[in-house]
Order: sequence, then C-alpha cells, then structure tokens
Amino acid sequence: MPIALICTFLWIGFVCAISFMEAWLKFRATGVTLPIGLGIGRLVFNALNKVEWVFAIAILLNLLLSKSTILSLNNLLYLLPLTLLIMQTFWLLPALDARTELHIQGQNPPPSNLHFYYVGMEFIKIVCLFIFGITLFKNTSNMSKEQIINDIEKKYQQLGENPETYLKGLLQAKPINYWDYVEVETLLTLQKPRTNFKDEEIFIMYHQVTEIFLKMMVHEIKQLVYEPFEESIWLEKLERLNRYTNMLIGSFDVMKYGMNYDDYNTFRSTLTPASGFQSVTFRLIEIYCTRLENLINEEGKKRIGENPSTNDYFEHIYWKDAGLNRTTGKKSLTLLQFEEKYLDRLIGLANKTKGETLEDKFLKINNCSETLKNKLREFDHLYNVAWPLVHLETAQHYLDLKGESKVATGGSEWKKYLHPKFQQRKFFPTLWNDNEITNWGSN
Repeated sequence: MPIALICTFLWIGFVCAISFMEAWLKFRATGVTLPIGLGIGRLVFNALNKVEWVFAIAILLNLLLSKSTILSLNNLLYLLPLTLLIMQTFWLLPALDARTELHIQGQNPPPSNLHFYYVGMEFIKIVCLFIFGITLFKNTSNMSKEQIINDIEKKYQQLGENPETYLKGLLQAKPINYWDYVEVETLLTLQKPRTNFKDEEIFIMYHQVTEIFLKMMVHEIKQLVYEPFEESIWLEKLERLNRYTNMLIGSFDVMKYGMNYDDYNTFRSTLTPASGFQSVTFRLIEIYCTRLENLINEEGKKRIGENPSTNDYFEHIYWKDAGLNRTTGKKSLTLLQFEEKYLDRLIGLANKTKGETLEDKFLKINNCSETLKNKLREFDHLYNVAWPLVHLETAQHYLDLKGESKVATGGSEWKKYLHPKFQQRKFFPTLWNDNEITNWGSN
C-alpha cells in the first residue's frame, strides 16, 4: 500500500508544519495584529482541513482497494484521526471560525477551551498516524517478500515445475561467496609453465587476460548482431568496445617491460608451434563484425574467383598467408592445428551471420548519425590499426631488439604479417575515403 504510506507521512508533515509552527509563528511577524493573525489563521487552517481530507480519502481508498480489513487493530490507528478530522470539520473549526470573526469585529468573546481541544486532537492525530505509518511500512516490506515468493512460484509453474521443490532446494543451498562465484581457485591454477623461467607465468597470464577481454568484446558484439537496432544501445556498446580495445593497447606495456629479455627468448622456444595467431576469439570478432570480403587482402582478391562461396573466402582469407606458402601449398603446423580445431566452426559462424554482421546492420541503417559513424570509425581504427601496431612494436622489442630478427613461434613472417598494411583488415570500409584506405596502417 505505497499510496497510503506516502499520504500518511505527508499528512503528518502538513499538520506539524501548520498546527505547531505556522499557528503561533505568524504572530511574531512585524505588523501582524491579533485580528490580522486570526484572519490568516482562519484561511490557513481551512485550507489545511481540505488537504487533510484529500490524504484521508486517498488512504481510505487505498485500504479498500488492497482489501484490507478496515476494522483491524492497525487500521483503528487511521480511523481515530479520521474521526477527529470529522469532529474538527463539522464542529471545532466552525466554532473557532465564529470566535475569530468576533475578534476581527473588535468584540471579546468569552473564554473557551476550544483551542486546547484542537491542539490535543492534532497531537493525537500525529501520534496515531505515525504508528499507523510505521506499521504500514513494515507490512509493505512483508508484502514485497510475499510478492517475490509468488513470482517465484509463478515462474516455475509456467515451466511445468513444482515450485516447492525449488524453494526447498533454496533453503538447503549454501550461500555464494566471491571465490566460488568467480572461480578464483580454478582461475589461479590455469597457468602451466613449460619451463622454470619465472617470467613465463607473466607471459601466460597476459595472454589469458587478453582472451578474457576478447570474450568481453564478443559478448557485446553478439548483442548488436542478434538484437534489433537501437542507436542508443549501439553507442553504449561501441563505447565499451573502444574502451576494451584501448585497454588491450595499453596492456602491451605488461609484455614489453614485464619480462626479462633473455629469459623470454629462451623459454619461447618451448612454445613452438603455438602462436597468438591461433586465437579463435580474435577470429570470431572479425566474423561477427564484417563481411568476409573485407577479410581478403589485395593479393587474395586477385586470386579469388567471382561469386565466391564461404569456403572460397576462407581459402583466401588474409590470416592464412601467415601459415601457408601460396607457391608450394604447404601449410605450417600452426595453421594445420588451428584449421583442424576451429575451421568448421568459423565457416559455420560465417554462414550463420551472412547478411547480419555488424557491417551489414550498419549499412541498413537509414539516416545514421555522425556520432554513431564516428564511434564505428574509432573502433575500426583502434582494433585494426592501433592495436596491431602496438603488437608489432612489442614483437620487435623481443625479436629484433639486437638486430637478430628472430622467427615467430608460429613460423610466420611476423614483421610483414602483423602490420595493418599487410592485413588490410577494415570492418567498415565505407566509412573511409580512398586516401585513408590507401594509407591504412600508416598512422
């Protein structure tokens, strides 16, 4: 009964403000004589009486609509102020108005206790209404609990299940805690170094954190792909995507300055043929974001035929060049392992999202705002230019710092492959002009 609760405390507030403050305070104002003060009081108290009736009727209607028993012990605390209000309206206020009129006309009415009666009634009203309001508040809280239980029962009934079974299970269930909810113990045991070099754990944890960030991005992008377009939601999600990508860009300092150079270049030899190239989460983001034709670089476009199928696109996709000798047709073990584990899944996802990628949905938007276009451009640049360039700089720090030009663990020509100019990956090519596309990756 929220209406009754609100009206009860508003009623108390009005009575306290008028009867116990305004009633005597006005006589302290300069120039307010007794007749003037009584005239003001008559106007104010008649107005208060009308306001009190509004609150009283609202509370009564709320009690009736909630099917509350009017004559219950708690509701008697409301009925007493209501009775006093009736007495004030039809007896006390008219009698006081008559005395006020005599004072205004310059007459001196005989002594009376009517004002004391009125003050006593106001005090009783406040006490009763306060107790009534506190009880209402407690009952409202209890009704909320009852409503929650009713909603739970309704939920499981709609599923064709017995709600009591689930409630009994809840009674026996252990309280959740942080370490179980976040799987802390499991998470902290996922680092399996292959050597005794201490910084190898840093290397592992950094890549695990990166995969979690990529999964967060997939989580946001899937919502944009599979749910109806709403610009405000797109702007919010793109802001998150840009934030995540910026965090990935900044995080490369952990790799660049967080490992001993010689130790890294020793333990990395045990990682062959594993490579960040094999991150399927990275590939999922590409497929969700853009059409397959945008994942074909210039050399690939020369090779691929007309009206290519999904399989044709994957034969010429840009990242395959990192592990495939196009002349001999020989694939690296890194690429073979990746295709064996994930290629069918990637092709299946590409078929599922055909015509529904983030780019496709953007192209269908009528009168797209400049704000949204700028957010898409920002994401495209951060993910496909800024991040790869920082990755390249970090690789150079460890693989080419002393002019040794070491080979990547996956066997790719990393200087060439990691550079955005080679990848030429753009999620939203229509947002870039010819000059920007020609100089892609130069800034």
